[in-house]
Amino acid sequence: MSKFQVGIGKLDITPEMGLFMSGGLYPREYDKIKDPLYAKSIVIATEDTKIAIVTLDLLYLLNEHVNKARKAISEETGIPYENIVISTSHTHSGPYTLFHQMEPYIKESYDEILARHEKYLDRVLEAVKQSVLQANQDLEPCRLGTAKGKVEGILHNRRALKDDNDCWNTWLLPKEERDKWPAAGPVDTDLLILAAATEDNKVKAVVYNYALHANSNRIPKSISADYPAYAAKEVQSSLGSHVETFFLPGACGNINVNTSSEVIGEKIGKEIVEKLKTIDYNLEPVICTKNIVIDIPFREFTHFQEEEISRKWPSGLEYYRNEYQRLKDEKKRSVKCSLTGIRIDDSALIFNPAEFFVEFGLEIKNNSPFKHSLVVELANGYIGYVPTKISFEQGGYETFNASQSKLIPEAGEIIVKESLNILHDLKAQC
Repeated sequence: MSKFQVGIGKLDITPEMGLFMSGGLYPREYDKIKDPLYAKSIVIATEDTKIAIVTLDLLYLLNEHVNKARKAISEETGIPYENIVISTSHTHSGPYTLFHQMEPYIKESYDEILARHEKYLDRVLEAVKQSVLQANQDLEPCRLGTAKGKVEGILHNRRALKDDNDCWNTWLLPKEERDKWPAAGPVDTDLLILAAATEDNKVKAVVYNYALHANSNRIPKSISADYPAYAAKEVQSSLGSHVETFFLPGACGNINVNTSSEVIGEKIGKEIVEKLKTIDYNLEPVICTKNIVIDIPFREFTHFQEEEISRKWPSGLEYYRNEYQRLKDEKKRSVKCSLTGIRIDDSALIFNPAEFFVEFGLEIKNNSPFKHSLVVELANGYIGYVPTKISFEQGGYETFNASQSKLIPEAGEIIVKESLNILHDLKAQC
C-alpha cells in the first residue's frame, strides 16, 4: 500500500542564441545546443507534510533569485517556504546568472546583452515555479526506497600537492605532470539514490546524489546539461521515457572529471538501473524538515595574490585583479547561508549553497545519525567555494580571492557543525 504522494514537473530552459556561457573565468560564446537544459521538480507529500525539490541545469543561482522563486512557489502551492529547495547541477555549459562577472570583458552593447541575460533569468524563475505547479498537480500514490551504489574511475581530486606544500589544480599542470603528484585530498565514489515507484510497481522518479563537478562537456562552444543529461538517457533507455531523474550534486568543490559527459553519464545511469533492480520500497511516511540561515563572514582582503596567480594561472590575472578590486569595494562583509535538512524515514538530505570540499561531505555522512545521508551543495543560493582550512595554506584556484571564493577559512567547519545539528534535530523530532 502506498504511503506517499509523488508528483513530477519539467520545463525546458534551454537558452536562445546570443547569450554568454559561464563556467570559466571569462565569458564564452556558443553556437550550438548539444543537449537541452531543464528545470525539473519533484513534490513529495504525506498526510501532513509536503516538500518540493527543484533541480536546474545551471551553474548556480544567487540567494536573491532563489528566495524570490521559493516565495512565489509557496504563495501559489501552499508548500511552506522552508520546505522548498532549489538546487543547481553546476553545469559549466549554461548561461550566466552572476552578471557582474561579464561586464569587464564585453566591450560593446553591454546593456543590450545584460538585458538579454536578465530576460533569460526571468524565464528560468518562471519555469522553476511552473515546474513545481506541474509536480503538485501530478501527485499520485507512490512508495519510496533508498539505495547506495558506487561509481569509480570517472573522477579525481583536482588538487595536486607538489613539493613545499604547494597545491596546483590538475588542469593547470602540464599533462605529463598531472599524475606525478599526490592528490591533496580524497574522493567520494558513493552514489546515493532515492526512488519513487507507483502502485503498479513502475519507477516514476529517481533522485540521485554524486560528488563530481559537472564540467565534462567536450564539445566547444556548446550548451550542455553535462553528464546528468546522459545519466537520464541511460536510465530512460532501460526503464522508459516516463522515468524522470533528478541530479543533486554532492560535495565536489575539489573533485573533477576524468572523461567525457557521455561516458560518465552512462556509468552513473547503469549503476542507478542496477541498484533499482533490488531496491526495497519500504520507507515509512515520515517527513520532517528544518531550515536555518546563518551569517558567514568574508575573509580580510589585504593583498592581491599576484605572485601565485602569475605562477599558476597567468591568463587569469586580469580576471582576478578585477575581482579583488570588487571585493575591496564591497560594503557587505558577510553572506547569508541557508541550510536545509529533509528527513524521509531513516534517510535524510542536507542542503547547503557552497561549492563544498569533499572532505566536509564525507565528515557529515560519517557522523550523520541516518542510514543514508545525501549531502547536497549549490542549493538555495550560492556562497562560493568552501575549502578546508589547510587548503588556504596550500593555495590553489579555490583559494584565490574572487566572487566565488571570499569566505573565512573556518566556513566549512561552521557549515558541517550546523548541518550535523540539523540532522540530529531531525532524528529526534519525528
